[in-house]
Amino acid sequence: MKRYVVLVTLVCIALGLTFAMASAQDGGEGSTPLEELESLSLEELNKYLNERVDHYRCYEARQFQDTAPIQTWLRDQFVSDDPQVLEVTRICAPVIKIRTDTGEYEVVEPKHPRVHQVCYRLRPDTPANAVVRIRSQFGLRTLKVGRGEEICAPALKHHYPDGTDPAPEAK
Repeated sequence: MKRYVVLVTLVCIALGLTFAMASAQDGGEGSTPLEELESLSLEELNKYLNERVDHYRCYEARQFQDTAPIQTWLRDQFVSDDPQVLEVTRICAPVIKIRTDTGEYEVVEPKHPRVHQVCYRLRPDTPANAVVRIRSQFGLRTLKVGRGEEICAPALKHHYPDGTDPAPEAK
């Protein structure tokens, strides 16, 4: 059994924004139609999203113990498939974000500071083979969407500062 420690490697601020846009596109209760969001200026869109969705910083993570694959069925805007959920790949923590390059120093506080995202590797990692354009507070970007490598799920966490496995008998 291998033991790993959490390594800081990656910033994933856009994670929460994806969920907000998907919710709006689905037309869920209390959501704004996607057409209305697309007509907003970048400043208005940022305000709308900052009021509703948390920003996250993601960290590479490794499990202390092995777990059996979990069979799932997933459908999103790109593919529908039945991958297995495997090991944890990262944990994403809500952040206080202050953008300092605009001179305005707008502070964005997390709405749900205890809710994290935990991401798991998928097998197979089905390719989307799509091209999309995104609008976020970091500008307009065109992306080639590749393989669906991970699924991220909301989670609560407890921090063990000494880095030891808190429950070795739970293996």
